[in-house]
Amino acid sequence: MASRTVGKLARAMIVSPDQMNLLGEPADLLRSALQPGFRDERYKRLWRLSRTREQSGFVYGHLGFESQSEADLWADDEQEFEPAEVPNGAASPFVIRLKDLTMVFQTRRQDIRVASFISAFQAMLRTIDSNKQWRLEPLTGKISFHDWRREMEKISRVRFKIKKEDPRPSDGGLVSLMLQCKPDLGALELRAKDGIEVSGDLMRELLQHAESGYGELVAVGRRKDNAASERIWVSTLEGESVVSEVPIDPETGGATFETLIAELGHVERPD
Repeated sequence: MASRTVGKLARAMIVSPDQMNLLGEPADLLRSALQPGFRDERYKRLWRLSRTREQSGFVYGHLGFESQSEADLWADDEQEFEPAEVPNGAASPFVIRLKDLTMVFQTRRQDIRVASFISAFQAMLRTIDSNKQWRLEPLTGKISFHDWRREMEKISRVRFKIKKEDPRPSDGGLVSLMLQCKPDLGALELRAKDGIEVSGDLMRELLQHAESGYGELVAVGRRKDNAASERIWVSTLEGESVVSEVPIDPETGGATFETLIAELGHVERPD
């Protein structure tokens, strides 16, 4: 049972393949691409798409994953703890406004972050529709990390990750040392309440790798104008997603359809 009563919603816009727009409206293309039961296994997580429902020009559903975690469970017969695998998972509710394919979705603490949801949702569209041009983009437009950070009062978290199948950097540095261990996934995370210094050698290396396609960098900050919304810059998006706090159901930990719709009412998609 969830105990939190506040959750976080992020924003993005869905861009349909250009050549397919000649064959039908983007909303129709999206409807056909959202197939319930979608399965995509990555990094020991089995991602799934729930059935969706449409109401008053909006599509609502859940994207989530299942996984197995190791645990020591008590066995009465043996009077001993025994190793076992237990199911684990999380799901993020989302709403898409069909007239312009703008979407909001809930992040789920450490389980489903902005970057992981966007990557999984984009992969789902491309897999189901067999078209690699579906993509998710930031609503605020593309912006470099250096321009973005100038608008931030402070940056509280930075996370860099590189996956087994990602291209490998040829030069030295910390990332090359990480890859010598041959991990399926390598990650480095920095956190600081008072703000992270992002002008040093380490950040330059991580950013250079991410901008060259070697891994992904995510930074979390807040604007200098003291806006309440959290800003998350993602290198694979080449821009930011605005994250706002909303009330959630304390029993399920999820935002309701009505809450997601209300949040979309504050979101305008650029022309």
